[in-house]
Amino acid sequence: MPISSPDTYEICYGWTRRGAWIALILASFMGVGLIPGAEPPVGHLLEPLLAPILAATVLTASCRRTAVLIDHKGITLGRLPFTHREFVPWSEIVSVDLRNVVAGSGRFRVPILDVRHRRGAAPRWDPANSPGVQAIDTYLAAHVDAEFVETFRGITMSTRGMVLCRLDPARLKEAVQGFAPGVRVSGDVDQGSPP
Repeated sequence: MPISSPDTYEICYGWTRRGAWIALILASFMGVGLIPGAEPPVGHLLEPLLAPILAATVLTASCRRTAVLIDHKGITLGRLPFTHREFVPWSEIVSVDLRNVVAGSGRFRVPILDVRHRRGAAPRWDPANSPGVQAIDTYLAAHVDAEFVETFRGITMSTRGMVLCRLDPARLKEAVQGFAPGVRVSGDVDQGSPP
């Protein structure tokens, strides 16, 4: 979790315990096919499916590229394979959330960083013409604080997985609140850094 200067918080891709386990497990499954006389667990389809995932994991962890940059202009979400680099200025950001998605029958927690913002939001629907949106609005009006609903209406979300990053939740919260005190910071930011 290198901090470039007092004004920025930069999170870089790199090897983490979780990322190393993923690479080791993928390599082990692929290695079964290399044992003389052994039959791969899923025939010969396993290696072509796992090789690109293993290569992407190793390249991403080894590149040390910026995953997330928080500075006085806004938040920049770095590029991963199959994603694009994205910059979101503070004026468009509504909230920053760090959450853990449970995977693998509850054995693994995958840390995810969500940036909710107004730019690129889907076109607004007229609730009178959309029964689904009208039903959601009715439910939210009955169960959720009206100010909260209005804050998050018409936004979109940009997401980055933090499996190959060492993220300090306290530093994340401090940086966001330092640059944009009006932006909501929520989720698992008060817990310790995921491994």
